[in-house]
Amino acid sequence: MPKIHSPIAQVRRHFFAGMQTTLAAVALCILSGCASFTPITSQEDDTYHLALTGLSYTMSMPALTAMSNEKARAWCAALNKDMQLRQQIRSWQPMQVELNFRCVARKEIAQDTTPKQ
Repeated sequence: MPKIHSPIAQVRRHFFAGMQTTLAAVALCILSGCASFTPITSQEDDTYHLALTGLSYTMSMPALTAMSNEKARAWCAALNKDMQLRQQIRSWQPMQVELNFRCVARKEIAQDTTPKQ
């Protein structure tokens, strides 16, 4: 025999199902930082442009800046190069970080570990 649910039980079930969906969306938003990247575009002078926009109540400006720098570094690393920041622009309405950067050849830095006397 099928279960018969009262209208109150059905409303409660739908409310909590909706609440779980909302909480999952909020958790996903927080974990992802609620930030969106523009595609990295190549400029005329061998530089690249990247913009990252975030929601001010879910992410701090330093975190947004760090994420954009990491994205630029990863782009250059995929080219087996290092990232050289050319210009960084930060704005608050909307919260956004724009980077202009170059990918330069990796430099071998000789580290002298012997103490100097």
